[in-house]
Amino acid sequence: MDSVACGVATEGRRLSAGLRPPILDELGLLPTLRAHVETMQRRSRLRIEFTAGELPKLPAGYDINLYRSAQEALTNVIKHAKARHARVKLAADHGKVRLEITDDGAGFDPATVHPSDQGGLGLLGIRPLAAPFGGTPAIHSQPGPACPLVISVPLPVPRKKRNGRAGASPRAPRPRPGGAWCRVAG
Repeated sequence: MDSVACGVATEGRRLSAGLRPPILDELGLLPTLRAHVETMQRRSRLRIEFTAGELPKLPAGYDINLYRSAQEALTNVIKHAKARHARVKLAADHGKVRLEITDDGAGFDPATVHPSDQGGLGLLGIRPLAAPFGGTPAIHSQPGPACPLVISVPLPVPRKKRNGRAGASPRAPRPRPGGAWCRVAG
Protein backbone atom coordinates (compact mmCIF):
# COMPACT_ATOMS: atom_id res chain seq x y z
CA MET A 1 0.00 0.00 0.00
CA ASP A 2 2.86 2.42 0.82
CA SER A 3 4.47 1.83 -2.58
CA VAL A 4 1.17 2.72 -4.30
CA ALA A 5 0.91 5.92 -2.26
CA CYS A 6 4.52 6.83 -3.11
CA GLY A 7 3.83 6.17 -6.79
CA VAL A 8 0.74 8.36 -6.75
CA ALA A 9 2.61 11.15 -4.93
CA THR A 10 5.50 10.94 -7.41
CA GLU A 11 3.12 11.09 -10.36
CA GLY A 12 1.29 14.03 -8.78
CA ARG A 13 4.55 15.95 -8.39
CA ARG A 14 5.50 15.16 -12.01
CA LEU A 15 2.14 16.39 -13.32
CA SER A 16 2.29 19.49 -11.13
CA ALA A 17 5.77 20.35 -12.39
CA GLY A 18 4.48 19.92 -15.93
CA LEU A 19 1.73 22.47 -15.30
CA ARG A 20 4.12 25.11 -13.95
CA PRO A 21 7.78 24.14 -14.02
CA PRO A 22 9.44 25.02 -10.69
CA ILE A 23 12.41 26.49 -12.60
CA LEU A 24 10.04 29.20 -13.88
CA ASP A 25 9.55 30.54 -10.35
CA GLU A 26 13.14 29.87 -9.29
CA LEU A 27 15.06 31.29 -12.28
CA GLY A 28 12.55 33.08 -14.49
CA LEU A 29 11.30 32.83 -18.04
CA LEU A 30 14.56 33.05 -20.01
CA PRO A 31 16.40 30.17 -18.26
CA THR A 32 13.20 28.08 -18.30
CA LEU A 33 12.65 28.63 -22.00
CA ARG A 34 16.34 27.98 -22.74
CA ALA A 35 16.17 24.68 -20.80
CA HIS A 36 13.01 23.67 -22.66
CA VAL A 37 14.65 24.40 -26.03
CA GLU A 38 17.66 22.28 -25.05
CA THR A 39 15.38 19.43 -23.93
CA MET A 40 13.40 19.56 -27.19
CA GLN A 41 16.65 19.45 -29.18
CA ARG A 42 17.84 16.36 -27.33
CA ARG A 43 14.50 14.58 -27.80
CA SER A 44 14.20 15.34 -31.51
CA ARG A 45 16.39 15.79 -34.55
CA LEU A 46 15.47 19.45 -34.71
CA ARG A 47 18.23 22.05 -34.28
CA ILE A 48 16.79 24.99 -32.35
CA GLU A 49 18.41 28.39 -31.98
CA PHE A 50 17.30 30.40 -28.95
CA THR A 51 17.88 34.13 -28.70
CA ALA A 52 16.56 36.52 -26.11
CA GLY A 53 16.99 40.15 -25.28
CA GLU A 54 16.65 41.83 -21.93
CA LEU A 55 13.18 41.47 -20.50
CA PRO A 56 11.63 43.77 -17.93
CA LYS A 57 9.98 42.23 -14.90
CA LEU A 58 6.88 40.70 -16.39
CA PRO A 59 3.46 40.99 -14.74
CA ALA A 60 1.95 37.86 -13.18
CA GLY A 61 0.86 35.31 -15.75
CA TYR A 62 2.95 36.53 -18.66
CA ASP A 63 5.81 34.11 -17.97
CA ILE A 64 3.77 30.90 -17.90
CA ASN A 65 1.73 31.88 -20.94
CA LEU A 66 4.76 32.81 -23.02
CA TYR A 67 6.39 29.54 -21.94
CA ARG A 68 3.28 27.49 -22.81
CA SER A 69 2.98 29.23 -26.19
CA ALA A 70 6.59 28.44 -27.08
CA GLN A 71 6.19 24.89 -25.80
CA GLU A 72 3.10 24.27 -27.95
CA ALA A 73 4.62 25.90 -31.03
CA LEU A 74 7.83 23.84 -30.80
CA THR A 75 5.84 20.65 -30.28
CA ASN A 76 3.91 21.42 -33.46
CA VAL A 77 7.11 22.09 -35.40
CA ILE A 78 8.50 18.73 -34.31
CA LYS A 79 5.26 16.81 -34.98
CA HIS A 80 4.10 18.38 -38.22
CA ALA A 81 6.59 20.67 -39.98
CA LYS A 82 9.25 18.17 -41.05
CA ALA A 83 11.73 20.93 -40.22
CA ARG A 84 15.46 20.57 -39.65
CA HIS A 85 15.95 23.95 -37.98
CA ALA A 86 13.84 26.24 -35.82
CA ARG A 87 14.42 29.52 -34.07
CA VAL A 88 12.86 30.85 -30.88
CA LYS A 89 13.31 34.57 -30.29
CA LEU A 90 12.05 36.45 -27.25
CA ALA A 91 12.47 40.19 -26.87
CA ALA A 92 10.84 43.27 -25.40
CA ASP A 93 10.71 46.58 -27.20
CA HIS A 94 8.33 49.45 -27.82
CA GLY A 95 6.22 48.47 -24.80
CA LYS A 96 5.62 44.89 -25.96
CA VAL A 97 7.01 41.42 -25.42
CA ARG A 98 7.42 39.54 -28.69
CA LEU A 99 7.81 35.77 -28.99
CA GLU A 100 8.69 34.53 -32.47
CA ILE A 101 9.04 30.89 -33.50
CA THR A 102 10.14 30.12 -37.05
CA ASP A 103 11.17 26.94 -38.81
CA ASP A 104 12.37 25.74 -42.20
CA GLY A 105 9.74 23.03 -42.52
CA ALA A 106 6.57 22.63 -44.54
CA GLY A 107 4.05 25.39 -44.10
CA PHE A 108 0.30 24.89 -44.05
CA ASP A 109 -2.91 26.72 -44.75
CA PRO A 110 -4.12 28.01 -41.33
CA ALA A 111 -7.72 27.98 -42.58
CA THR A 112 -7.57 24.18 -42.83
CA VAL A 113 -6.57 23.61 -39.20
CA HIS A 114 -9.38 22.30 -36.99
CA PRO A 115 -9.23 21.05 -33.38
CA SER A 116 -10.36 17.57 -34.42
CA ASP A 117 -7.40 17.31 -36.82
CA GLN A 118 -4.86 17.74 -34.07
CA GLY A 119 -5.75 15.35 -31.29
CA GLY A 120 -4.54 18.03 -28.87
CA LEU A 121 -4.99 21.76 -28.70
CA GLY A 122 -2.15 22.56 -31.09
CA LEU A 123 -1.82 26.04 -32.48
CA LEU A 124 -5.48 26.73 -31.75
CA GLY A 125 -4.62 26.18 -28.08
CA ILE A 126 -2.32 29.20 -28.20
CA ARG A 127 -5.27 31.55 -28.80
CA PRO A 128 -6.52 31.70 -25.21
CA LEU A 129 -3.02 32.20 -23.85
CA ALA A 130 -2.70 35.84 -24.96
CA ALA A 131 -6.22 37.28 -24.89
CA PRO A 132 -6.37 38.27 -21.20
CA PHE A 133 -3.20 40.34 -21.68
CA GLY A 134 -4.24 41.99 -24.94
CA GLY A 135 -1.84 39.76 -26.87
CA THR A 136 -2.07 39.13 -30.57
CA PRO A 137 -0.59 35.97 -32.04
CA ALA A 138 -0.31 35.68 -35.78
CA ILE A 139 0.58 32.67 -37.90
CA HIS A 140 2.15 33.68 -41.19
CA SER A 141 1.88 30.43 -43.08
CA GLN A 142 0.90 29.00 -46.39
CA PRO A 143 1.51 25.65 -48.03
CA GLY A 144 5.23 25.48 -48.74
CA PRO A 145 8.31 26.26 -46.69
CA ALA A 146 8.39 28.07 -43.35
CA CYS A 147 5.76 29.00 -40.81
CA PRO A 148 6.49 31.92 -38.51
CA LEU A 149 4.36 32.26 -35.40
CA VAL A 150 4.59 35.68 -33.78
CA ILE A 151 2.97 36.55 -30.47
CA SER A 152 3.06 40.16 -29.38
CA VAL A 153 1.87 41.09 -25.89
CA PRO A 154 1.66 44.69 -24.65
CA LEU A 155 3.32 45.47 -21.36
CA PRO A 156 1.26 47.45 -18.84
CA VAL A 157 2.07 51.13 -18.86
CA PRO A 158 3.20 52.29 -15.40
CA ARG A 159 1.09 55.08 -13.94
CA LYS A 160 2.62 58.15 -12.48
CA LYS A 161 3.51 57.75 -8.83
CA ARG A 162 0.89 58.76 -6.32
CA ASN A 163 1.76 58.72 -2.66
CA GLY A 164 5.12 57.21 -3.60
CA ARG A 165 3.50 54.19 -5.26
CA ALA A 166 3.45 53.24 -8.91
CA GLY A 167 0.82 51.04 -10.47
CA ALA A 168 -0.25 49.72 -13.83
CA SER A 169 -2.25 51.93 -16.10
CA PRO A 170 -5.97 51.27 -15.96
CA ARG A 171 -5.83 50.93 -19.78
CA ALA A 172 -3.38 48.05 -19.57
CA PRO A 173 -4.84 44.58 -20.02
CA ARG A 174 -5.16 42.65 -16.80
CA PRO A 175 -4.75 38.88 -16.63
CA ARG A 176 -7.55 36.78 -15.26
CA PRO A 177 -6.55 34.69 -12.25
CA GLY A 178 -5.28 31.40 -13.61
CA GLY A 179 -6.06 32.71 -17.08
CA ALA A 180 -4.08 32.68 -20.24
CA TRP A 181 -3.49 35.30 -22.90
CA CYS A 182 -3.78 35.12 -26.74
CA ARG A 183 -5.82 35.25 -30.00
CA VAL A 184 -4.62 33.53 -33.17
CA ALA A 185 -5.78 34.93 -36.47
CA GLY A 186 -8.40 32.76 -38.09
